[in-house]
Amino acid sequence: MFTVAEKAEQCNDNSATGAENQRLRRQRQVERIWRLGARVVFELIDELARHHDIADVDYRLTRYAALDPELLRAVGGDRFPHPPIHGVT
Repeated sequence: MFTVAEKAEQCNDNSATGAENQRLRRQRQVERIWRLGARVVFELIDELARHHDIADVDYRLTRYAALDPELLRAVGGDRFPHPPIHGVT
């Protein structure tokens, strides 16, 4: 179990490995949130827009909503890549 300070430090790691780890964690969290349904995704986006003053959120939502799901599926854009596997010696 991490303390709040340790967790904040972990999330603010600016090294390449730290940034990549944060990106992977974010991907897994998004997968879990997505499984909760459209309402939860909406609430998250709405909260981010309100608390972080994301002025162009509606423009971005319009662009993403216009994406062709069949095309995304065909090119693999509907799923995250598999996480990297590192050898342990």
